[in-house]
Amino acid sequence: MTRKLTRSEVVALEVLMDLTSPEAILRAIAEIAGEKAEHVRATWNDETLAKRWEAVLVIADKARTQVGDIKLF
Repeated sequence: MTRKLTRSEVVALEVLMDLTSPEAILRAIAEIAGEKAEHVRATWNDETLAKRWEAVLVIADKARTQVGDIKLF
């Protein structure tokens, strides 16, 4: 189960987005998801959870590509 971001977490994310870009945030999410997949696979031998993290990587990377096509600045 997941929780919603707190207001301060949303503000922190907005600051990161202002400092970088939505594309950079999505790139980081994809990278983190890939690292989590590798960690889960290597440490826990949990292939099911690793594949779920890899799915997050694919979705975030696809979103990054689509957002990158939008000229915000």
